[in-house]
Amino acid sequence: MHITADGITYSTFYPATSDPVSSGTGWHLPNQNEWSSLYRGGNISGNPDFAYANIWSWYQLNPADANEGVKGYEIKPDGATTTLFLPASGNRYFTSALLYRSGVGGYYWSGSITGVNALGLLISSIGVNPTNVSSRGYGYALRCAKN
Repeated sequence: MHITADGITYSTFYPATSDPVSSGTGWHLPNQNEWSSLYRGGNISGNPDFAYANIWSWYQLNPADANEGVKGYEIKPDGATTTLFLPASGNRYFTSALLYRSGVGGYYWSGSITGVNALGLLISSIGVNPTNVSSRGYGYALRCAKN
């Protein structure tokens, strides 16, 4: 998405390549298979309690108040040590550019595209979908991985 010079309007663009995005500095945007392997070692979505590739624990800064604090998943390969935290950062909605579902869901792009859409990871307190297909006009988060 490109913001125009007035800072208010924007236009979308779709790169001509189907290759995963890479900065060339030793980091890359995970592809759909990499997101899936974190969840179940495959591409099946569902309840995080049934993930077998890693332990997924919903984290909330203040569990007594559902409206307060940071929320997201702690991913623990050994069940104890958090190696990755994915916040429920929400996303920007493509038609209005307003923030949507912050604190409820997390949306992360992958480097895998299909036409004008792309695959990504969708998280919420009740589910994980590593094969979410959405319009590339959405403002999903980018979470790079080390090569």
